[in-house]
Amino acid sequence: MTKQTLNKTHKEFEQQHLIESFLEVAYIWQLSDDETFDISNLRSFDTFQLWKHGIFPILEDDANKRLVVIVAINFLLKQCFSNSSQRLTWLKTGPDTFQGLTPLEYMLAGDNNTIDNVSKKLVLRLSILRTA
Repeated sequence: MTKQTLNKTHKEFEQQHLIESFLEVAYIWQLSDDETFDISNLRSFDTFQLWKHGIFPILEDDANKRLVVIVAINFLLKQCFSNSSQRLTWLKTGPDTFQGLTPLEYMLAGDNNTIDNVSKKLVLRLSILRTA
């Protein structure tokens, strides 16, 4: 096996793990298939359908980054809120709103910058909790 083949295999494994983690987050957040597809920002619904059948094509860097941040947001939610009910409440109803939207609505409606903004808000919240 060549070094190039090993690198490709490693990247494929990392991508599969990332996508599986993302799909787990979507399940935890109780997202519909349409919401999961929208928040993933995939260009093709066919790719999303492949994911659901355990087939994980290599993603573009932009899509990869988005999924990484979404998985990180779930981790941050766990750090900020002690139970899943509190996490879902913050995610789906606020009170921290983004341009009048809940954090989830904001992420669904936006691009990678909106995802980053939600992540930054949670990092700030976590730093406040840790200094209190």
